[in-house]
Amino acid sequence: MVSEHTRKHECEKVQSAGLRERRSGFRDEAVGHDNRDGIMLSVVVPLYNAMPYFKKTVASILGQTCDLHKVEVLIMDDGSTDGGFEFAKQVEACHPGLFCVVRCGRTGGPSVPRNMGIEKARGRYVFFCDADDYFGEESFRRMVHHAEEWESDILVPKLVTTSERPVAEEPFRYGDIVDASIYDDPACDSLSPCKLFRTQLLKEGGIRFREGLNLREDDLFVEEALLTASRISIAADYAYYYVVSRNDGANLHSASPPNFERDFLVFNQLSALLREHADWPQVGESRYLVPRLFRFSWMGCAKSIGLCGDASKREELFCRLREATEPFFSAPSIRLLPSSMRLLLRAMAEGDALFFSQLAADIQVNGDFSFRRYDVLECDVRRSGEHCFWGKQFAGVRYEVEIDEAKIAASSQSLARRALRKMKGLFNG
Repeated sequence: MVSEHTRKHECEKVQSAGLRERRSGFRDEAVGHDNRDGIMLSVVVPLYNAMPYFKKTVASILGQTCDLHKVEVLIMDDGSTDGGFEFAKQVEACHPGLFCVVRCGRTGGPSVPRNMGIEKARGRYVFFCDADDYFGEESFRRMVHHAEEWESDILVPKLVTTSERPVAEEPFRYGDIVDASIYDDPACDSLSPCKLFRTQLLKEGGIRFREGLNLREDDLFVEEALLTASRISIAADYAYYYVVSRNDGANLHSASPPNFERDFLVFNQLSALLREHADWPQVGESRYLVPRLFRFSWMGCAKSIGLCGDASKREELFCRLREATEPFFSAPSIRLLPSSMRLLLRAMAEGDALFFSQLAADIQVNGDFSFRRYDVLECDVRRSGEHCFWGKQFAGVRYEVEIDEAKIAASSQSLARRALRKMKGLFNG
């Protein structure tokens, strides 16, 4: 049993780490709350070996300029071994009405802890925070105010980074958007779960993170929520959430090697969500929905096929992916994909498994050529009038896609760029 002296000493240690509690007020304009106990915001934090970054996460929560009596922070520990759980319990002891620490066991990923957080959430809104990231001090007050004022089911806050971890900041340059379109607004292109969700949307819709996936589990959850929300809003007026790149490279979402079955499952389930919840003609025209689908899960499948050394297995995987891809062959937004990926799709549409696999072997997961195997990737540029095509002759068949000269990779090592320069020299000479 912890003595009062020990508890006081632990609280002093927590406070000396720079953890301050500031209470000034959410706006009390909301009508018809569906929250329990007056809680407006539930912050769900899956925790696994995130020290010392987690201390800054906690400090940013305690430094909020809102009434923290209307906030609950659910720390869902997944078996931390670095002292994070013990630190969280100290914080809970000092702020028992604010923090709730739950030990989930060792589930191997953030999905189970996040789902447990959804079940426990009492707030009108829920925000999913990674244990190594942190908030701007006005974030809670501003997010809840915007969501209430705009009647948002999902609020996409401006994310920023102070490190090399990539964050798409460009979409927020267009300012606040009260009623954003999942088809056309760039901020809706992100499938990061670091957003504000109306708790009722998740609970009544049965929207949960897919358990058992160790990568891309966020994609399915966020896509389903975006597709079923009545209103999505974008808050670009403040630096709400700071995304941190850990020195040890152990962020919960760190990349893992390609895995065909996992990526194929995600691709199929995302495709099914689009067919079930979205307007299919608009999906095909969308600047974001189809390109996003192919950039990640589909590209992971292609990479797996390229790395497969068994010819019969490779053919089987190719046929499965081709069947799943067929509905998208005619989608107009395919033209927005990188030329390398469109060349892959051309080979797949023609049923050429050999060329597809050899080409895929030298494409990075993000869709760029690695230029390691020049026997496969010696593509050339062909001009026809005002049009420019990039491709390769393979086994007597010409595979090529139209490209925009202005969008050819800037790298001086780009084979396409070098070929284009050479051709321009011939024309100009």
